[in-house]
Amino acid sequence: MKVSIIIPTYNYARYIGRAIQSVLGQTYSGEWMEIIVVDDGSTDDTAVVLQPFIEAGYIQYHSQPNAGKAAATQQGIELATGEFIFTLDADDWFLPNKIVDTVAVFGQYPQVTHVASAARIAWEDGRPEQTEPVLHWLLGAENRGANTLQYFFDNNLLFGGGSTYAVRTSAAKNFAWHKSIDMYTDEWLVIQALLAGNTFFIPEPASVWFVHSNNYSGKGGEALLQKQARLKTSSQCILDLLQNGTYPGWLKKTYRLKHAVRCIAWQEAAGNKTLGDAWQFLQSSILSGQHKFSTLLKYHAFNRLLKW
Repeated sequence: MKVSIIIPTYNYARYIGRAIQSVLGQTYSGEWMEIIVVDDGSTDDTAVVLQPFIEAGYIQYHSQPNAGKAAATQQGIELATGEFIFTLDADDWFLPNKIVDTVAVFGQYPQVTHVASAARIAWEDGRPEQTEPVLHWLLGAENRGANTLQYFFDNNLLFGGGSTYAVRTSAAKNFAWHKSIDMYTDEWLVIQALLAGNTFFIPEPASVWFVHSNNYSGKGGEALLQKQARLKTSSQCILDLLQNGTYPGWLKKTYRLKHAVRCIAWQEAAGNKTLGDAWQFLQSSILSGQHKFSTLLKYHAFNRLLKW
């Protein structure tokens, strides 16, 4: 069965060659794979690094003006012709059996739309690798996607996004999108994939997350404020899509809490949270009676009233 591997990238010339090589090195037959690289307006040497892969016919290369990860991922999904879609961040890589093991699960479980695994986490600074601690009951079994998603949101958890998962193309082509999802593209994909059908987590790690100094982060000052503004816009976009769409009521309600906690936490980090902000958060998120005490604890909502 043909599979599509989508690699959205922006200024990751330093890493993307390794990501592509990890796909070319899969135990799955290369003739049944298409690698779609969507360059989101890179200004580094990405095009130069990719040229040998383009000339060899290993990848389909598509360049677009910078519009964020969501727009690049959506473009890749629209272009995909495989039966299953894998997403791979340009700084991560697949382990050799990733695709063959994933396709086997899809073949065995026709109701499964989302197949994932824990990530193996590697650091550029050389610290020892570790494995993402995915919930034990998820591993090696088919689970209802919507129930799993509700458990995630009730407990402020999220597994199976980014470079760790694959989805049936027939489901992905129907996902709702907006480019402003941007920084929370992986979160949105998990929400959509789990609502589309069942999920299966392969017991062993099949992908590697790479943590490095070039990950998008702002440590302070204007960079921090710009990052927070971009995160807030992305979170608000998902909240708006949920509120205006035909999504479960529990999801809309819990995402409102998630968004509110995020916003006031960002104010804390920037040092501009006021007593009025805390009072408004108390009224809308804690005293509203919409959320269980246990859920408020999981989202650290009470902490947001204490930190200044």
